[in-house]
Amino acid sequence: MTKGFLIKRIIGSMVFYTVLIWILVFHNCVPRRYTLNLDAPGFHQSIRLKFSLKKDRERQSGKIVMKFDSHRAKILFLSPLNQVYFKLLVENNRGILINTRASKYWEGGFDELLKKMWDINLCFDDLKRLIHLGIIPRQKLKASGFQLELEKDRESGNPARVILRNDQVILNLKILNRRQKKGTVQFYLDVSKMTRSEIEQVLIYD
Repeated sequence: MTKGFLIKRIIGSMVFYTVLIWILVFHNCVPRRYTLNLDAPGFHQSIRLKFSLKKDRERQSGKIVMKFDSHRAKILFLSPLNQVYFKLLVENNRGILINTRASKYWEGGFDELLKKMWDINLCFDDLKRLIHLGIIPRQKLKASGFQLELEKDRESGNPARVILRNDQVILNLKILNRRQKKGTVQFYLDVSKMTRSEIEQVLIYD
């Protein structure tokens, strides 16, 4: 083994370990707030839908992307141009609503959030089963004074459109596509640099 070969081997090892260290440092510095565990047994559902809301004189419209399994969900609220307005992480009907642009977050019951946003009193499982399976929470809707129209896809029989209405609110949810994918939903959340705020403050998007 020549001296020149030993030098090249040493330099090569130094370069390899330097690159490896930088990869590990960079990986640990990247904020991992949400991921899908693709190696875990089971599947998650991915549903993309469009919504429009008429509430008194208020008008809202946009898109929603829901990814959920039997335990957790991540929901993105998008503008008509697919800008991310808010992120919502849900587990056991507890939600964390995140406004990354304002560095603010809110934490509480999903039903409280839905009541504030759309004036509808449903927990996450109620909404999930309605959109995903077409199971109607009749008693809760009746108690809230809501009427429901449910349109189903002719081929699959899955819900294609959900319309909720009462004297003050008309909410139209149109399912654009749905897929079942491998893996389960997991959270890696760090809100240490965000300010915990009231719902109204988090829902402000300037």
